Amino acid sequence: MSKHVIIPASSPAVHVEFEVPVSNGKPIEFAVPRLDYISNFDTQAIDWATKRVNRTDDDGNLVLGEDGKPQPDPDKAAIDDREVILSHLRIAGVTQKIITRLEKLTNGELNQIYEIWTKASRVSVGESLASDD
Repeated sequence: MSKHVIIPASSPAVHVEFEVPVSNGKPIEFAVPRLDYISNFDTQAIDWATKRVNRTDDDGNLVLGEDGKPQPDPDKAAIDDREVILSHLRIAGVTQKIITRLEKLTNGELNQIYEIWTKASRVSVGESLASDD
């Protein structure tokens, strides 16, 4: 019986690399793991969104109503795509230094990053490795 070697999340083979040219300087370069290689990505994204739109106390904990459910905060604006993309990149481990630079990009540029990342996340590692040869 043959041994199956599992590709770890730390392997460059499961990372999506980006280079974003900018008009006033050095390109923004970073890499993120495929979405399916980020531990608890869905849970972290849902936790972020829940805290983002609901009331929280001074420690950042959700304020629950009598029904035990989070209470919407009418003072918080709706979440837009731009904010979601940047939060997902933070969850993926992109440094604050890079995030600060990414925040200056247009919505179209951020949407391209997200589209490439999510599309690459649907490709199996074997397919990804085969295309790199």
